[in-house]
Amino acid sequence: MDGNSMSNTKGKIINHCKRNKRAIEGRDYISYLPHSVMLSIFSLLPVKELVVISLVSKQWENLVKMLFSMIPSTLVFDELETAGRTIRENAKILQSHCIQFPSMYKFCIRYSVVAGSKNFTQFVNRTLKLHHGSVIKKLCFNLCYDGFCNGKEKVDKWYHFALTNEVKELELNLSNALVIGHKKLTKAYELPLLHSVSMSLEYLDLTFCKLRASNIGAFGSLHTLYLKFVTVLYFSIEDLVTKCPMLKYLNFDQCSIPLNFMVCKKDIMIETLVMTKCYTQNGPMCPIDISAPELWVLTLEGYCLATVTNIKAPNIINVDIAINEGHTDSLQRQTLIKLLTGSKGCLRLSLDSWCIQVLSYGAYFLHQSPILFKEITHLKLQVGIERQELPGIAYLIRGCPFLESLTLDIEKSTEIHWGDLQRDFPIIFGFDMDHYWESQVSPFHCLRYHLREIIIYGIYGRSCEIKMLEFFLEKAEVLEDMSLGIPEESSEDEILQYLSACVKASPEVVISSI
Repeated sequence: MDGNSMSNTKGKIINHCKRNKRAIEGRDYISYLPHSVMLSIFSLLPVKELVVISLVSKQWENLVKMLFSMIPSTLVFDELETAGRTIRENAKILQSHCIQFPSMYKFCIRYSVVAGSKNFTQFVNRTLKLHHGSVIKKLCFNLCYDGFCNGKEKVDKWYHFALTNEVKELELNLSNALVIGHKKLTKAYELPLLHSVSMSLEYLDLTFCKLRASNIGAFGSLHTLYLKFVTVLYFSIEDLVTKCPMLKYLNFDQCSIPLNFMVCKKDIMIETLVMTKCYTQNGPMCPIDISAPELWVLTLEGYCLATVTNIKAPNIINVDIAINEGHTDSLQRQTLIKLLTGSKGCLRLSLDSWCIQVLSYGAYFLHQSPILFKEITHLKLQVGIERQELPGIAYLIRGCPFLESLTLDIEKSTEIHWGDLQRDFPIIFGFDMDHYWESQVSPFHCLRYHLREIIIYGIYGRSCEIKMLEFFLEKAEVLEDMSLGIPEESSEDEILQYLSACVKASPEVVISSI
């Protein structure tokens, strides 16, 4: 064989080997694995990667669907986060041109979101398609809804998917548009009307939208409803609990509600009610007149206390009241006392400075017939340790004979305009503040027999604070722990050393910082 023949033969062999190598490298070995093995491999991947590999082939798509049907998913779609890469790239461009104005940065974020909107929408649609018919443990949307273009149409589609598939928890947050500068342009999203009833949705969290009476009929199995920045239209709490008979937890956070929304003639069977800074068309005054025999937890935080505040809750356990108002009068004082009287069977009570000051005024007139909280074991007070708070603090501690734990959160006191109550100030608050606690001769049952824990946050070592702590140490006979939250700018060692040297009724008490 001549040299040319050998060279040609060798070349053919080399080319054949290269072709075989390329064939081996390009061959799909995974698809020939048993489905059980492939599912085991796929189960190690996050949802985002599974959505991508579902595009490889119809077989892989079916396997991904099968996996989703076997394991309930938690899906979180965040439009701002998805647009993060584009935002960072555009921000670098702005910085390279020395443009650092906040308005330009918002402009950058807004149009980065717009640029990534198509990809985000495609990804959401693809993911939901793969989950069709599967159980979804939690479905969360954080959207930059601007109220224009086809925004409502796609959100309607996703909302419809959530209520017509087996979704247990749904969070729909449409407030991200405010972050990117749509404050003046944005129209609140309004939930679409659905004629079907979701029998799987148990938890619903809505932010920045409108909710009508026609919407609530779709929530037949709802257990928890959390609304934030939501405009409630044309229905009442009675309508809500009638159409959502399984509802147990209800939370309204800075919502616009109809004037008599919280007025109900029949019993409502919710267990937790939280109302935070809600308002009506007439302002922040929200009348409440309900009977809730199964209510355990009540939280009321607002800008004022409506004179119509009647809550019948014989089984209440936890009550938290905070009124951020700069005014009070005799009607509000009577309302607060009535509310506390109706809550005297609770185990835990939390009050803010406004309540304590108003109660300080009322304590003078209630001296002959005090409210006794015989069931309370935990008391938390947000106070400034000012003159107009001291009678209220003493009144509450004395009125809780079986108190075991006392927490004081020291902050700036609420400044109150007292209206028609101002005339009695010299009589009620004319005491010597430096010797107030020394003048307390009436017994404190809890200090002698039950109070074991005192926690105080924000103590600076002011005279009014030290006087009160000295009183507790001297009178609390079974106290075991006094924990103090002392800010860095205060002298922690000096405060602890001074209190350690004070007279103590309990030999077991330990004073420490937290």
